[in-house]
Amino acid sequence: MKRIILILSVVLFFFSCKDNEGEIVYYDTCIYGNITDYTTGKPIVGVVLDVEYNDEYQGMSFGGSSTERVTVYAASTTDMNGYYSIPIAKKVGAGANSYIDFENIVIKPRNTNSAYNFSQGFFSINRPVDTSSTLFYEKDRRSDITAKARNDYGFVKLYYDKKDTVRYTSYMPGSFHYPYFNEMITLDTIEEQDFNYYIIKAPLLINQQINVFKNSYRGETFFLHYTLINRMDTTTISIL
Repeated sequence: MKRIILILSVVLFFFSCKDNEGEIVYYDTCIYGNITDYTTGKPIVGVVLDVEYNDEYQGMSFGGSSTERVTVYAASTTDMNGYYSIPIAKKVGAGANSYIDFENIVIKPRNTNSAYNFSQGFFSINRPVDTSSTLFYEKDRRSDITAKARNDYGFVKLYYDKKDTVRYTSYMPGSFHYPYFNEMITLDTIEEQDFNYYIIKAPLLINQQINVFKNSYRGETFFLHYTLINRMDTTTISIL
């Protein structure tokens, strides 16, 4: 009787599970790098990175919803050197020995550190990365991140004629490698005898474009630029 019970237990075990379901298969390569402070160059320790693998072919935003998305939470956390490493995944088990191939990796640093803001990184696993036709997954890929802190800003003085009405806009696309706080704020408007000027809090950037609209009913537009390298620096631009 004991022998029969043992045999029945083994049979039930084999029929109660699906082979390889949910199993992620990885290449022996990774995406790695260091996360450092833009101004000081010091490593940023303890940044937690989640990672999403998906099988979306036409890009993250334009190809419709993905058939399969797998997220690995806390896939890596930066060490005392700001170092992280994310393995490149090939496919995931879908049950019954079948697999779904991944096409993309999305690295998602968590914005839990109040001093910094981070952007997601998108990588296509199976596409060539250069003229040699080497596919992305075929070797380790370095992707350093240089993050700007909340106090990585300076000031822009925008001078204009008192008789004019003036407004401005600026598009500042943060990226995975160079994330920063997208803020450009008018702190004050100073009125002088012959002109006015805005005092604008602006991120540290090189040759950043500002679109200035003067007397918008006339359609007068100026494409100006500023450069701020060091914290609390001030620069001036003018449409006088």
